Amino acid sequence: MFCTLTTVVLLMTTVLTTRGPPQPPHHGTPTKPGRPHHGMSGSPQASGAQARGSPTLTLTPPRKTTSAGCRADLDAFLYEIAKQYFSTYRSAINAVYPGVLFLGSTTIGGWGAPPRRQILRAAGQYLDVIRTTYNGKQTRLDFIAQHAGDKPIMTWRGAVANPDSDLSASPNGDQSDKFRTQAERGQFYATRVAALLAAVAAPTGSRPFIGIQWWAFLSSGAEQANWGLVTFRDNAYDGKEAVVATGTDSWGFPTGGEARVYGDFLGAVKKANTDVESMLGPTNP
Repeated sequence: MFCTLTTVVLLMTTVLTTRGPPQPPHHGTPTKPGRPHHGMSGSPQASGAQARGSPTLTLTPPRKTTSAGCRADLDAFLYEIAKQYFSTYRSAINAVYPGVLFLGSTTIGGWGAPPRRQILRAAGQYLDVIRTTYNGKQTRLDFIAQHAGDKPIMTWRGAVANPDSDLSASPNGDQSDKFRTQAERGQFYATRVAALLAAVAAPTGSRPFIGIQWWAFLSSGAEQANWGLVTFRDNAYDGKEAVVATGTDSWGFPTGGEARVYGDFLGAVKKANTDVESMLGPTNP
């Protein structure tokens, strides 16, 4: 090995830090610059200051002056870690649920960028579906396909429309996709679904996207951000339930009681989902 133990330990610390589902990307000045990546990106970062009184951990990536041998060792080590991670989970899940699809981590990569090629290589070997972030750039899709192979892909999306929601008292924040109305948010969803279905990965010639993960079912009170499909009163943003007048839905559950009438997000979502089959074109039985 050409690397010091310190370098290897720092790499392991970064790779094995998995923080659950990623928050949708923010492009303003971060309020918590020390917040680590979500997902398994394998990209060493400085962690910044932690809570007051706790020690600061700084993760230093290998410099360009690192020897070729050390870089090769780190690349191989990262692949082995990712392979161990995916293979362990796949084996354990398959032992209990034989033949079930294995989708791996909620998201690999982070903030619109795919993970490193070594992680994609391992993911291509052990995952049935790769769930990663994708910002619409062709080069990033080609990178994923080049290193993971011809694999189905799912990605996540999210958007807010605070002015037309029960969080209207708070303006839209620094989210990358933000709108004035629920109707605009619905059009955003439809446009993104169509773009994913049309995307072609050049290395494989495939249209790899098979689904999306929408962030989220419920809005975030902590962030004061309207990510949700429903209000905090559990009224759907469909132009019918999220209104002032009270009533009941077709199952007998109460609706209405909002401070004002909110727009229709789910109408466009439903239509976009219904149109998927026609957008895919004829298929063999």
